[in-house]
Amino acid sequence: CTALDSWTPLLPHLAPRFDLVVPDLPGHARSRVHHRAALSLPGMAAALADLLARLDAPPALVAGHSAGAPLGLELARRLPVPPRGLVGIDPAFHVGVPFQGTALWAPIARIATSRRLARWLARRLARPGALDRLVAATRSVLPPDSLATYAALARSPRHVHRCLAMMAAWDLESLTRAIPALRLPVLLLAGERDPWFPPRHVARAAAHFRSATSAIVPGTGHFSHEEQPGAVAAHLLAFAAGLGLA
Repeated sequence: CTALDSWTPLLPHLAPRFDLVVPDLPGHARSRVHHRAALSLPGMAAALADLLARLDAPPALVAGHSAGAPLGLELARRLPVPPRGLVGIDPAFHVGVPFQGTALWAPIARIATSRRLARWLARRLARPGALDRLVAATRSVLPPDSLATYAALARSPRHVHRCLAMMAAWDLESLTRAIPALRLPVLLLAGERDPWFPPRHVARAAAHFRSATSAIVPGTGHFSHEEQPGAVAAHLLAFAAGLGLA
């Protein structure tokens, strides 16, 4: 659930080679949505496709971090001209981890969309040390500017509510079932220390694609592109070069 600011460390490595479009996700940070359906995978992908059309900027390459990886996949499936490739950084692909289809999911999703819960979480995350503990759970060491961005977002009940509502609205299992039909090349990068989507999980997800490779970013947790932007950029540029894009 990040803002465009999370890409700041990576952009200087990519800007010399690419024209970049880096939006806030719909409903997050400075972005707004007017109804909950816009926070579903199809709703968010449709909003991003509309933005790209308005900018007249059909993407040659789509990249996303964490939840942005399945969103990038959904976007790639919806664009009138498919991108040449897809990159997922610490990608949140729930391959072989069924949960949304269980009886527990519906009540959990209803609780997650509560504005009262969002206000409570925002107050908790504003307490001294709370965000530091949350980041520590990702096994990432973030630069000060990144920590300041996440601290500001975590204190916003509106942003927290949108994050929770997004997760409750996403049907990742249906998207996972669509993976084998995807024809475009895919690169999945895994943080070596990421406890949420560790390298073995990412490698298993890559095996479900028709044409995918996975690689490990050494010494990083769940925010590889902020911890080691140079290493992530090297992987991304090599992938793009293999597609004839850089």
